[in-house]
Amino acid sequence: MLQVSFSMYLPSKKITFGIAIFTVTLLLAGLILGAYSLKYIKEIVSDQFNQQQLGLAEHAARQIESQFRLITQELTILNQSPSVQYLERVSWANRIKITFNMIRDAGILEIGRVDEKGEKIYKVNNRDEVQVIPVQYASINPFSWAINPENKGNILLTKILPEKNPSQKHLLMLVMPTYLDSVDDAHPMANHRFAGYIYLLVDTEYFVARAVKDIRSGKTGYAWVIDNESNFLFHPVSEFIGQNAFEVREKRGGGKIVSFDKINQIQKEKMLQGARGTSWYVSGWHRGVSGNIKKLIAYAPIQLKLPTQSLNWAIAVVAPVTEVDEVIHNPFLWQFIMQGIIILAIIFGGLAILSLEWQYTRTLEEEIRNKTADLSQSEKRYKELVESAEDLIYSLDREGRFLSLNYYGAAFLYGKGEPPELEGAVAQSPQLSGPKAFLGQKIFKAFGISEDFNP
Repeated sequence: MLQVSFSMYLPSKKITFGIAIFTVTLLLAGLILGAYSLKYIKEIVSDQFNQQQLGLAEHAARQIESQFRLITQELTILNQSPSVQYLERVSWANRIKITFNMIRDAGILEIGRVDEKGEKIYKVNNRDEVQVIPVQYASINPFSWAINPENKGNILLTKILPEKNPSQKHLLMLVMPTYLDSVDDAHPMANHRFAGYIYLLVDTEYFVARAVKDIRSGKTGYAWVIDNESNFLFHPVSEFIGQNAFEVREKRGGGKIVSFDKINQIQKEKMLQGARGTSWYVSGWHRGVSGNIKKLIAYAPIQLKLPTQSLNWAIAVVAPVTEVDEVIHNPFLWQFIMQGIIILAIIFGGLAILSLEWQYTRTLEEEIRNKTADLSQSEKRYKELVESAEDLIYSLDREGRFLSLNYYGAAFLYGKGEPPELEGAVAQSPQLSGPKAFLGQKIFKAFGISEDFNP
């Protein structure tokens, strides 16, 4: 009985271990959710980072487009000057220098005027050198384009690629037909006759670099620009400039296991089609570091529009994903460290509690066993004392039935009248042997007294 009463207050080992496992499971679930949360936050931060890159790309694209409009406007204004139209000996060079000074920072290398026969060029270069030189090739393109009356008022865009040395500058030429439409004191009457054309040479690398060279996305990100034929107009790796982007990547890869399919797809299907957006790709290098480097990319179109012609370039701002990882790595690292410390503290604390509980249970069980043994010994001594007594010793319930009876009492009752009839289920034997024969029997019957007896 003592053991049962103690065990009622002891928690089940299964319940204890169940609670411990449930707690650890919750903590591990918290770690897993934390990992998924980190992944989700990285996606959000990456998207925000890419949106910032897209803002940089679009801003640079608008700068380049605005710069191009300024060049075309200044060329148009210069072409309307009487000094340039009539090639006035005293003033034509000074008038060109005025325009040159206004747009020199846009990468202008030369502004010139070809006469109506295509035999002489009157030009000023970016060193303010004035030259008049005879030519034989001016009668070909673009002279043949300029002499066509249908092209009056229009501007022709044409590329001039290096013929021998690929390291030479890649130039863009803007050509506009010149007609004698203006008047001044020396020419009071305009005859509107074709007088040749005016042209302007632009260093495309310098023209683009002015807007993109200082772009920094994160710590190491940068921008690059391609033209409508996938040639690099600007890239931090100088040997890329002027090269085809698809080809130079494969060449620079040098057979390494790096797939350029993703960036080639973005360039071909998005950038060259005038789309804007964000994505990612894998590169084989980044600022001197080689390997499979995942980069975030934002791209925007650069549209150099003219009434009859336009060029569709594209700018990309890229940065490795490590730029994003660095932003969120340290906070989440400390978070996971703290979670790990808490989990270990709970686990070791739980183990310590379980160990203490186990020790307490063992001690309590040992104490119960000792108490039970003492009680059994006491009960045994009590029975021996009662059974050996030469007195009638018994106990009754409320209805007068024998609960216990010693051997002396049983022997005494055997001498009274007839053998007793068993009434209680407590009797252990069907034969009348010892005190058990009287257990459950009413005392009145055992002594042969009527229950109505009232002394």
